[in-house]
Amino acid sequence: MRVETQLSAFLENKAGTLAALAADLGRHAVNIRALTIANLTDHAVVRFVVSDPQKALHLLGERGVLVVASDVLAVDMPDRPGALAIATRQLVAQSRGPMTRSTTYPLRSMMKVSGYPHTP
Repeated sequence: MRVETQLSAFLENKAGTLAALAADLGRHAVNIRALTIANLTDHAVVRFVVSDPQKALHLLGERGVLVVASDVLAVDMPDRPGALAIATRQLVAQSRGPMTRSTTYPLRSMMKVSGYPHTP
């Protein structure tokens, strides 16, 4: 387990917006490691973890994108049945109070866990 930085960007919900953001980050050698999207009517909240959060914050800020940074707890898990159960039991055993999962990324297992000792 490790703490990583999650970026939450508020983007216009129209075709090509995410593609442009991803291409821009790629041109500047910033890799998107994990991504989740919450669609709203005219906007989307795109949460992602990147290889260089400070560079991404700077690039997106220069382009007028509203971006918020927060900590997420990254949990690497094997691809096998029961792995999530084992990981969540370990999180509960190490926590110092109530925990809630507010964001889960597919494929690369990262969870934003409120109440974990290293997250707000």
